Amino acid sequence: MGALNTRIETEFYGDSNVLRLRQAYGSLGPVLAGQAWSILGDDHAAADTVDFDGPVGSIATTRKPQLRLSFPVGEGFTGQAAVEPAVSGNDLPTFLGALRYSEDWGTVNLTGAAGRADVGDQNVTANALHVGATLNVTDATRLMATYNVTNGFSGRIWGGGDGTAMNAAGNLEAQETMGGFAGIAHRWSDTVRTGAYFGWVENDTADGVTALEAAGTNKALQTLHLNLMWSPVPQATIGFEVMHGWRETNPRANDADTAIDPMKATKAEATRFQLGLQYGF
Repeated sequence: MGALNTRIETEFYGDSNVLRLRQAYGSLGPVLAGQAWSILGDDHAAADTVDFDGPVGSIATTRKPQLRLSFPVGEGFTGQAAVEPAVSGNDLPTFLGALRYSEDWGTVNLTGAAGRADVGDQNVTANALHVGATLNVTDATRLMATYNVTNGFSGRIWGGGDGTAMNAAGNLEAQETMGGFAGIAHRWSDTVRTGAYFGWVENDTADGVTALEAAGTNKALQTLHLNLMWSPVPQATIGFEVMHGWRETNPRANDADTAIDPMKATKAEATRFQLGLQYGF
C-alpha cells in the first residue's frame, strides 16, 4: 500500500505568540488526510524572502484540513485531487485539482479550485486558478513566475480583497482578484544567495459593491523585494531584505453620508528594511 507517514508541526507565528498547530496529517501511499498546505499553492515557484508573506499577488500561505490523492499521470507529470472545507457559510466542500510537471530544466504547475460561498440566503460560485513556472537557467540561477486569479475567495491571493460583497441592488456578487509575481534567485556559493522579486495584485470591487462600501479598500498593490541570505552553517540563515511597496485605494467619501469624492483616491508608497534569523533543528 506504500509508506505510512505522519507529520506534526507547530509554530509561534501570530499576534499572540502562542504555540499553535501548523500541520498535522498522515499519509498512506498516495492518500493524505489531515491539515497540510493547500494544493492550490506552488512550492516550486515560491519566493525566498525574509518577509514571511512574500510578494503580493502570490498564493497566500494557506493550510487546510483536507483529503488528498496524488497519482502519476505520465513521464514527468503528477496529478493531485483534494477536498477541503467550504469557502464560507455552507456545507459544500471545496474541490481542488492540480497538474504538475517537473524536469531538469524546471517546472510547470497548473492548479484550480471550485466551491460555493453563502451569505444569508444568497450564494455565488467561487473559483481560483494558479499557473506557475520555474526555469533553471544555470545550476545556480533560477527564474520563476506565477499568475493567479480568484472569484469568490480572494483571500487565497496575498493582498486580495473580500471574496464576496453585496452590490447596490442587494445581490451577492463574487469579487475578482488577480495577481502574480516574477523573480530571480541566484546562489553565489554554498552559503550565500540573493533574490529579487516583484509582485502585483488588483482587486475588482467597482462592479460588486457600492462606491461607499468600496471606499478606502485596496484597489492595487505592488511590492519589490531585494535580499541577501547567508547560511554560515547549514542549520542557520541570516537574511537582510529591502522591500518597497506601492498601494492604491478606491476613492473615499467626504463622510459616510455624502457622495464619493474621486479626488480622495489614495496612492502611497513605502520602504521597509528587514533582518531575519532562521534556525533549523
